[in-house]
Amino acid sequence: MFNASLFEYGRHLFIARMEVVSNPSQQEKINHALFIQNFQQIFHCCGADSSSDWSNFTFGNISLGQERLPASCCSIEQQQQRQDLSIKLFLKEDSYNTCVKDKLANNDGCFSSIQIVRYRLFGLMIMITIILMLASLLSLTCCLERDKRLQLARLVNMQYATHLSGCHQGPHQLGYLGGRRLHCPFRKSSVEPQIMEQNLKRTIMASMVEPPPIQ
Repeated sequence: MFNASLFEYGRHLFIARMEVVSNPSQQEKINHALFIQNFQQIFHCCGADSSSDWSNFTFGNISLGQERLPASCCSIEQQQQRQDLSIKLFLKEDSYNTCVKDKLANNDGCFSSIQIVRYRLFGLMIMITIILMLASLLSLTCCLERDKRLQLARLVNMQYATHLSGCHQGPHQLGYLGGRRLHCPFRKSSVEPQIMEQNLKRTIMASMVEPPPIQ
């Protein structure tokens, strides 16, 4: 997109389409005319290098260069084209519309140096927009994953608290969870309390994922 040879190739294609539109033997020239009109309309340009490139060209049955130009070279107020979603684009029946040369509004060529700078800025804006959208999507995914882990941690803590409550009430310091019997932590143990608590939470999480055995 930022290669100079690519812009030069596009310039040759644009000039080739201009020649096809001016050739009366071409059957599909209306499609080329429609492309040129919309391209010049969207990017506010006229001709390949300047509006003078349309000199001695025939646009439909109208000779250009002397008194008239393609309608996309003139101001929007003078074109009076149909409007769709606030963007005025040419339809197929409007392909050969022209305007008076005195109403010229877009004098910069579609592949002039200043227009190429605009294309690069336009492409850069698109790239930045895509990067920001991907970054936002990644941030949203991370937030959802974090919330999911927090919800799971809260649930495990609730199950753990319920289990400890059952242990204090049970005569043999035994608890039950999902059909499984879990040993309750003793007050006097050689095992560190934090390690014992982590092991118990892992067992609770495993019982939440695996189905309970059939009694």
